[in-house]
Amino acid sequence: MVMAQGGISFKNVDVDKLFSGNAMDSAARKQGKKLADELISGFNLNKAGSEVQRQVRELTQKISGGLSANGGKPYSGLSNDLDALGKITAKNGSVAKSTSEEYQKLYNWIKTTSKIKITPETAKSLGDTYKNRVPVMKQKLSTKSGIELDSFYNEAKDMFPGLLKDANNVEDEFYQLNSALEKFYETSNSFYKPEWMEDAAYESVISGVNEIVAGIKKQNPNPVI
Repeated sequence: MVMAQGGISFKNVDVDKLFSGNAMDSAARKQGKKLADELISGFNLNKAGSEVQRQVRELTQKISGGLSANGGKPYSGLSNDLDALGKITAKNGSVAKSTSEEYQKLYNWIKTTSKIKITPETAKSLGDTYKNRVPVMKQKLSTKSGIELDSFYNEAKDMFPGLLKDANNVEDEFYQLNSALEKFYETSNSFYKPEWMEDAAYESVISGVNEIVAGIKKQNPNPVI
């Protein structure tokens, strides 16, 4: 008989089962955390707030714990938990919009240029459009000094012919530049919910749960058939 300190006997304890149970639980929790991290990262759930992230982590741990306790087999209520996890991910998830490389290059180029001069008369004729111009245009346009807008625009048009067209006058040059940069801002660091979001959310949940089950069964020496 093996005795532990304090006189506790391990005589009737199935040590293999004890340690395999711990291993299964550890594997399940590890995969559960991985699933939660992947859902939060892959669907940008961090932008949905801490409460959504908490619910996702609680559900993944509940699912992994339930599967571990059942040796990798479905437990009562598993389908409801999977549905809840899929719904909260689909409802609160989003994906980043992709910014066209050309718009990005135009923005970067303007950011590195010196001041662009526009006459006070032109600024006045543009009215609110000038006042509400995009941030980088607010930084670069000046009514006091810099390269003339007309010269700047012609150079920009040669570099980005797909974005900037021939302009009729200085006001038109401003409109085209500002419009192109608006498209950059619309897609840069912005997120949206595509039509395939719900399907992708459920597929990710199922894939993650399959990994949890695989991890549990790998640590289970006596799987239930």
